[in-house]
Amino acid sequence: MDTVSSWILPVFYGGLGNLAAYLAAHVLLCLLPAFFIAGAMAALIPKETVTRFLGRNSSKAVSYPAAAAAGSLLAVCSCTIVPLFAGIYKKGAGLGPAITFLFFAPAANILALVYTGGIIGPDLAIARFVLSLIFGIGIGLIMALIFRADDVAHDLATDSPFAARGGG
Repeated sequence: MDTVSSWILPVFYGGLGNLAAYLAAHVLLCLLPAFFIAGAMAALIPKETVTRFLGRNSSKAVSYPAAAAAGSLLAVCSCTIVPLFAGIYKKGAGLGPAITFLFFAPAANILALVYTGGIIGPDLAIARFVLSLIFGIGIGLIMALIFRADDVAHDLATDSPFAARGGG
């Protein structure tokens, strides 16, 4: 038993150490900049612009492709997109376009497509783009349909001039 524990414990502790180092680096190099970008987006992009292109009442033919296009420019992973999603959703984006942004950005951003095309091949990069677009828009449309009552309430809440203050 002693020889097993003398072999397993260092491996276990080494794994824990690597996990802690990865999490520390990920938080500093990915999540922290994502929060700054989300804050800059919330502060610098006017609400009218967000609602015009990504709002609940804007044309689906405009809002869903615009959400995918905005997501394709950000080279982010699936966890660093969450603060950006929250920022545009709180700014007045409809649930469907915001969900499209949430799903499409990590799956088919410009960096992911270049890596996929360079390593696996351009045909898979094209397939990744097309399927990510179909699934991102599809999931956004389904979520907007399922949660349309909540989306209407959210839309009314963001129209209030004091919505950004937390309702105090």
